[in-house]
Amino acid sequence: MAAAFLVALYEYSPLFYISVVFICFLVTSGLVMGWFGWDVPVILRNSDEAESTVKVSQKQMRQVKNPFSLEIKNLETASVANGITLVPDCLEDCLLTCYWGCSVQKIHEALQKHAYCFRIKTPQAFEEAVYDEYLYRQQYWYPLIRVAYLCFCRVAEC
Repeated sequence: MAAAFLVALYEYSPLFYISVVFICFLVTSGLVMGWFGWDVPVILRNSDEAESTVKVSQKQMRQVKNPFSLEIKNLETASVANGITLVPDCLEDCLLTCYWGCSVQKIHEALQKHAYCFRIKTPQAFEEAVYDEYLYRQQYWYPLIRVAYLCFCRVAEC
């Protein structure tokens, strides 16, 4: 009897067919949302959303082209005899190495090797790239702690 009633409704009104499909959609949507706790299913979630299984450490973002900068203080008094005062600013812990008496040609060759052959990642690799042709070297360690660091470099007294 109920089936005959539904067939009679369908024959008289195509709107009934559309209503049945819509009700089926609502029931299916309710079941899916109930299954996933009224949240969007993982498959439909955007990958940029915050929920992730891998925890990534957060770092302060700064808009810089180079993550390392070096400022020369008192530019007018800086010289080989008087030394030079440097203020480094870096996003990570860094090791600043100052080389005195390097040949400009050797530095250019080392930078070419860095760009086209192999990456220079350590002071020792740089020294090998300039064939140890420098007069004096100083190293300074700068931790990530944000403190105004000053570094004074000068050629050692002979």
